[in-house]
Amino acid sequence: MEMEREIKREMEMEKEREMKKKINELWHNGKESDWKESLHFYWERLAGYSEETRLIEKKLNPTIEDPHTSKILQRMQQFNKQEWYDFLYDEYFFWKYTDKRRLVQCRKHLSRYINEDRLDELLQIRDKLLHTDRSDIQQLLSLAHNIHGLGTAGASGLLALMYPDDFGTVDQFVVKSFQIIEGLAEQDALMKINPDDINPKEGVLMIQIYRAKAAENNRRFNSTYWTPRTIDQILTTIDREKK
Repeated sequence: MEMEREIKREMEMEKEREMKKKINELWHNGKESDWKESLHFYWERLAGYSEETRLIEKKLNPTIEDPHTSKILQRMQQFNKQEWYDFLYDEYFFWKYTDKRRLVQCRKHLSRYINEDRLDELLQIRDKLLHTDRSDIQQLLSLAHNIHGLGTAGASGLLALMYPDDFGTVDQFVVKSFQIIEGLAEQDALMKINPDDINPKEGVLMIQIYRAKAAENNRRFNSTYWTPRTIDQILTTIDREKK
């Protein structure tokens, strides 16, 4: 039994070493074809998920062919207060909270807008999200965070779908990826982040890194393709297996 546990630990350590090497090689030396291959994996892994999950992923996310165009921004602009609530409850929360228990809990918080007759307040948040300067990461993240049921990860995810040229999602998977990338100027701050409890200041830091990396990739590859959202999609899934 002890030998089996030792073998298992060694296999896990080897997997971690390989993943660390993979992420660092891509981040520091990857060709554009390497980056695009990693981005394709974000979509390829969906083959093992339910049809409902695949459909909502495609409905909300920019396409891999056109990563700059939001699929939800124009819809959001046209929502009345009930439609805005329904979008969050039925679509966005379902997309963001893949753990069913977490989904139930967060939807319960969101439902306060219905139970307390506060849909006007929720719509006002939508209006502010649409009209705040996109360069102001802290302000937009704070506004989205004000929606009941959204923490820093949930708030960043909504912004990433609205404004893929400016925002990416920050979640536990991204934190773990960032923490094994060597040579980042922000490494000390990144190592202090609790992946399960990201605060807004830490969210701002990671979104700033997304923006910088997308700009760097576009310079290196003489391209206009890369966005903070594409960088986040890669870091979110680079260490995960297909289902």
